[in-house]
This record gives sequence, structure tokens and C-alpha cells, in this order.
Amino acid sequence: MGGLAVPPKTPPPELLSAYTLRGAIPVEHFYVDDSAGGAGTHYVYPRDEVDAFVESATAKLRQAKQAKGTAGYMRSSTDSQLWLYQALAQSMSRNARALVFGSQEPWVEAVLLAMGASTVTTVEYNMLTFEHPRLRTLTVDQVKHAHAHGEEIGRYDIGVSLSSFDHD
Repeated sequence: MGGLAVPPKTPPPELLSAYTLRGAIPVEHFYVDDSAGGAGTHYVYPRDEVDAFVESATAKLRQAKQAKGTAGYMRSSTDSQLWLYQALAQSMSRNARALVFGSQEPWVEAVLLAMGASTVTTVEYNMLTFEHPRLRTLTVDQVKHAHAHGEEIGRYDIGVSLSSFDHD
């Protein structure tokens, strides 16, 4: 069976028109190489993208405060976003050290930063790089290794998991 050793980073030029309905759909670039059965998966978010997530979360939190309980805000947010904002508002203190279980893009981390977390550590099966000074990432294997050697990965004030443990 033939094939590519590494998946291409961009769509083949001869298929781009078909992929985008002749340019009607904009192309967004996000590359993940899962060709090694997941062993090589590494999600990278540069600082500017993480900052954009934090800015978006800050704006949504501002909207939530201004439209607290209104039907308009309910329609503009997903149920999980609204639930997360409400849960964190009730349980998280400013400057909290947060731990996130299972995340491939830093939107939950951005919400935590927007709500005043001092640091956020994410534990995920895949390799992650979230380029932000207040974000730290660990793989599950790194946590297991630390635990097996009596090492602490940190102390946390709050932990967040959205759809992680229900399928592990």
C-alpha cells in the first residue's frame, strides 16, 4: 500500500478549489501529524493565538456579566461555556492555580486566565505547546513518571475537566 510518509501541511493545489467550493470557504491552517498512530501528535499554539483565546474569553465574560441571566446571552453561548463560566464564578478565587485535564486547544485555559488564574497546568495524552508564560503542559506519561518517583507536579486550587474522564 503506497502513501505519503508524512501528511502534507497544505491541501494539494490541484484540489484546493474543490476543497473550498471554488473559494467560497476560507482556508484555516492547523496542522497535526497523526501518521505515527498518535505517537507523534503535537499541538502547538503560539503566543498570539493563546492571547486571542484569552481576549475572546475576556469579552465573553464581560458580555455574561452585562447580560447576566438574559435570553440573549443564553443564545450566544454554548451550554458548556455558560456552565463553565457559572461554575468558575462560584468556585474559583482570584490568583488560583488551576489544573485542566484533557485539552487540545487552550480555550478552557483562556477562560481560567481571563477569570484571574495565576497559572494553568494542562494534563493531556498528546504533546501540547501553549506558548504563554502562565500556561504549562504535561503529558499523562510525565505525570505518571513523576508520581512513580514521588515527585510533585504542583499544588492546585481548582481542577477542570470537560469531556475528558467520560471516555478514558
